[in-house]
Amino acid sequence: LEQSGWAMSELRRGQQLFISIEHCKDCSEHKHKESEEDFDDAFAAIVEALVEDFPEATILDNPGPVVSILHSSGIHPPQYPRAGAFEVSFQRCEPSLRHLSAHTTVFSKLESHLFPGPDLTVKLIREFLHASNLLKF
Repeated sequence: LEQSGWAMSELRRGQQLFISIEHCKDCSEHKHKESEEDFDDAFAAIVEALVEDFPEATILDNPGPVVSILHSSGIHPPQYPRAGAFEVSFQRCEPSLRHLSAHTTVFSKLESHLFPGPDLTVKLIREFLHASNLLKF
């Protein structure tokens, strides 16, 4: 894995980064060509790359959908994790504001039908952070 040239300490002061990865489980029950081992291997490789490049980030493994609004409205929550899913998103938090940003999806296997590579995942998150002016210069 190529080094990024910056570390999490270069995020703007006070920013925290949460990276969520939703990945398919119980694949033998689903009708897609990939095995659960394919999802587990992709997850392990991407987590390794993220930990190396974003050592202070919190990485969330299948953190679950936001269901509080669904429950209060009487709607049943969707299946989670979704069959065939390998979705990578992040949220940032500025503790002084005491809130999380909206999820920013950086990769969706449900849309692309491909697994993301570790290098691509790190690059996409870095680009989103840079574009959002969350890095010091």
